[in-house]
Amino acid sequence: MSGLLFPLKKNVSGNNVVFVDELYGYEDIVLINLSSGEEVIISHVSDIPWQPDIDKDWIVWEDWRDGAHSRGDIYAFHLPTRTEVQVTDTSRGDWFPAVSSE
Repeated sequence: MSGLLFPLKKNVSGNNVVFVDELYGYEDIVLINLSSGEEVIISHVSDIPWQPDIDKDWIVWEDWRDGAHSRGDIYAFHLPTRTEVQVTDTSRGDWFPAVSSE
C-alpha cells in the first residue's frame, strides 16, 4: 500500500482514488480501487508528477519529467486501455489539470 500515512492531493471518482505518494522514493501517481484493493502506479518518473485528478476512465496530472525546462506539462492515463498520453507540450508551462466527463 501507499508509503505515506496521508497521501498528497487525493481525488476520488466512484470506487477509485488517485493521489501522489512517495512509496518508491519518487513522487508517484497512484490509483487504488477501493472495492478490489487493487493498487496501480500510474506514473513513476524521477521528476515530479503532481496535481492528479480523476473522472471515470481518465486520470490527468501535471508532470515535470522533462525537468525545469518543461515548466510542467499535462499527461493523461486512460484506465480501460492502461495507456498514457502527453496532453500538452508547451514552453510556457501547464498546471492544475482537471478532467470531467460532463
